[in-house]
Order: sequence, then structure tokens, then C-alpha cells
Amino acid sequence: MSPQSQMRRAASVATGGVLGHIHSALARVAGLLTNVSFETIYSLKWKRAAMTELLSGARFLGLGPPASELDYVDRVNEGLPVKSLERIVKVVAPTDVTFKFRIVPKASFYRRSKRLSGAQSAVIARLASVWAQAERVWKSPDAARNFLNRKHPLLNERRPIDLVLKNEIGAELVRGVLGRLEYGSAV
Repeated sequence: MSPQSQMRRAASVATGGVLGHIHSALARVAGLLTNVSFETIYSLKWKRAAMTELLSGARFLGLGPPASELDYVDRVNEGLPVKSLERIVKVVAPTDVTFKFRIVPKASFYRRSKRLSGAQSAVIARLASVWAQAERVWKSPDAARNFLNRKHPLLNERRPIDLVLKNEIGAELVRGVLGRLEYGSAV
């Protein structure tokens, strides 16, 4: 038996089997050494997924790819172009002509010429991030849209879109449900 096989077997026995098998599978898939911890692999996969969603969110908003997460934060704080709002609304709620006013009040929308406020931009970036994850999980814009607008039992029969627009905590709850759906542990 090769040293790698012995390490996998030892990890499997030491953790009751399941975690060791997951560790081995993730190590092979990620192309990492078998002695890298499960937590490290999970962290790397999470960071890669977060960056993918960040880039997808930037794409939905019509922005060029950010150089880093902090570059994206700076762009959002400076205020996104009004066109970013129009782009995400077109994707998330194409038939709802009033949806954009849930993010930017009507009077403010008509006063804004080119840029939105940092707070309004943060809501748009949050929505774009959740949209990217929902579309990845559901594999189609229509299915993602349906998920966001349908009450969900894991959210106490609340609509995910309402929680995402409310605040970051609500968005994290929705991301959690999407993550559970993606990995097969949600209702």
C-alpha cells in the first residue's frame, strides 16, 4: 500500500470514516496534498467561490473585474453607476417596473444623474452577489428568480429577495439556504 493510501486510511479510521473520506475526496479534487487539513481545503474552496461570486456580481453590474475584494469594496463605497441598478433589476426582476424603487426611492432615483450613494450601491452589490449564487445553484435565471421570489420554509416562510434587500444578515441567511441547497442538505 502506498504512503498516500496509508494516510487516507489512517485519516478515515481516525475520524470515523466520513470526514476522512471527504478529506481524501476533496484533496484529490482540489489537487492538493493529502496531508492538507480539511479546514484548509474548505477555506480555499470557499474563498474561490466567494471570489467567483464577486466577479459574477461585478459582471452583472456592468463593472470590469475588480483587482481584488478590496478594490470591489472601494468601488461600491464610492457609489456605483445608476446603470448598475438598471442592469441588476433587468436580471432579477425583469417584469417589475417598480422593483428598483425598493432599492433607491423614486425621488432619489430621478435626482441621481450618474452615481448612487454608497449605501444604495451596497444593497445592489449584495443583491448581485446573492443573484450570482442563486443562478449558480439553480442553473438558470428563471429558476433563480423563482427561488428568490418564493417563500421558503427555512426562512420562516419569508421570501429570500425581501431578506436580501433588508440587510446583510438577511442576505447571509439566504446564502446559507443556497449553500445547503447546493450541497444537498436543505428542504
